[in-house]
Amino acid sequence: MIQQNAVLISEISVDSATVGLAILYAGKRVEDRIWYSSYRGPLLIRAGMKVDEDSLEALRTDIEAVPEPRLPAYRGAIIGTAIVVNCVRPDAVPVGQESWAMGPWCYVLADVRPLEKPLPYKGRLGFLSS
Repeated sequence: MIQQNAVLISEISVDSATVGLAILYAGKRVEDRIWYSSYRGPLLIRAGMKVDEDSLEALRTDIEAVPEPRLPAYRGAIIGTAIVVNCVRPDAVPVGQESWAMGPWCYVLADVRPLEKPLPYKGRLGFLSS
C-alpha cells in the first residue's frame, strides 16, 4: 500500500491495457478476481503489459464516444484511480454490469477517474500493497 498523508491506497493490476481502457472509458465498474477481499477504499489502477487487439476493437465505439483528451492503451503504468465499494459474486453486481462479471468475485468500483498523465509502474497481477 502507498501511504500518502496518512491515507493508505491499494493498487490493482488489470491483465491488459484493454481492460484498463474498459474501466476508464467503457463503463466497466467491476473487476474479476478469484479471491474475496474485504478492502474498501481508494485504488490505483495499473494497466498490464498486454493489449488484446480483438477486445480493443470491440470497445472502440465506447472508447471513442468519450470526449478528448483520453488516454491511449498505455501499458505498465498507473492509468487511473477508483474506489472499491464492494466485493460480490457475479449474480450480485450492479445493474448494467452483468456482461462484465465473470467472477468468482467481482470488485465493484466507483468514482473511476483517468490520470491526466500515466505513471510508469512495474507490478504484477492482483491487489498489491507497496
